[in-house]
Amino acid sequence: MSAFTNGQLAILDSLTAQGYPEEVIEAQQRLYEALNSTLTVEEERDILELMEQHELDMKPITDKTAEPKRSRGAPKGPRKAPEPECRCMARVWGDGTGLQCKSRRHKDHGDYCATHGKLATISCIPCQFDGDGKKSGLFMGRIDMPRPTHDADGKRCIIWDDEDQTIVPKAGSPETFLQANDWHPMTAEAKKAASLAKRWQTKQEKEGAKELKAAERAEKKAEKAAKKAADDAKPKTKKTNPYFLWLNTSGVRDCITTALAQQPGRLTVVKAAEVTKMAGLMWGSMDPASKTQWMAKAAEKASQPQEEPIHLEVTEVTEA
Repeated sequence: MSAFTNGQLAILDSLTAQGYPEEVIEAQQRLYEALNSTLTVEEERDILELMEQHELDMKPITDKTAEPKRSRGAPKGPRKAPEPECRCMARVWGDGTGLQCKSRRHKDHGDYCATHGKLATISCIPCQFDGDGKKSGLFMGRIDMPRPTHDADGKRCIIWDDEDQTIVPKAGSPETFLQANDWHPMTAEAKKAASLAKRWQTKQEKEGAKELKAAERAEKKAEKAAKKAADDAKPKTKKTNPYFLWLNTSGVRDCITTALAQQPGRLTVVKAAEVTKMAGLMWGSMDPASKTQWMAKAAEKASQPQEEPIHLEVTEVTEA
């Protein structure tokens, strides 16, 4: 009679049928034999090790028999568009030319999907903004209606990619943002035009201030040149010092030079600095009445116009 229970025999038969190696099956048999007998401490330790090994060996069986886990979320890849008669009638940006929404119509929103159905309840009129300046309702309208570009007041709200793009505000074209009154003030183009116009105005003011400063500098330079020319045109007067007039025109310099040269034991030539020093002492000790006489002569000479130097033209004579 077998020492294994019916359940243990069923497990061993299952391992054999699944093609497990003989080492695994023998280990399983030893495990069951140990479980069905009285165990010592050493045998119990060996059984625990066999059980741990058994769990590792049985793990591939669990992985093979487990059902594949379902992935959550929408399926990968492009979504299949519904039939044309089932599609939402709202217009979307698409490739920049305005295409029909690819979502299916919702049973509670008539011609629209759930998203555009909620927008249609706000307004079906295109090119509308709410009080906060955000796009409101079906901003791009229905696909079966003409493609919108302006609102009811004639202000442009949308420019499609296949339209003339020269009206879009550009930094290098002042005419596109200085006269951008056709754009609705809530559009991104109008806000960009206002920003560019402000920057352009600031730049013009700086350039104007720079030109004004340059003109002021040129004007001051011209005034300075004119004043210099006027000063040069005035008759020149020579300023005369009373002290030097007395020293040079009264023979005092010669007298001082002679007196210094005749000093006993002098062997060197009289220098001009010695003459000037001696003359300064004499001028300092001079009677004020005598100084007044020389000061009057100096003033009279200074009031006389300075004579222009005479330039003699020299003609080279060549021998015949």
